[in-house]
Amino acid sequence: MRIPRFDYTPSSRLRFILRGGSPHRASEWADLPDRPLEEQLAEIVQEVGLRGEAAERKRLADQQAREVQQKRWEAAVQEAHAAYDGVPLCGVGDLRG
Repeated sequence: MRIPRFDYTPSSRLRFILRGGSPHRASEWADLPDRPLEEQLAEIVQEVGLRGEAAERKRLADQQAREVQQKRWEAAVQEAHAAYDGVPLCGVGDLRG
């Protein structure tokens, strides 16, 4: 009797677990008797793509928020400089007590 190279009966032991990002559908897929893992590959690939797109949108939004914050900071610094440019500075010798 020869032992086959492959086990063609789904055992539910083979799992694909996707961590990280924001889940859209599932995060775990298993090899099931009525639905083998290879039949679920399209769904897995779609989930990976959706999470990647969501991560890219978040990255761009975070970058844009940092740029807006930087511009506000620069405007505040310029405003502060403009407000205090005409104010004479007094040195230590100018103080009379």
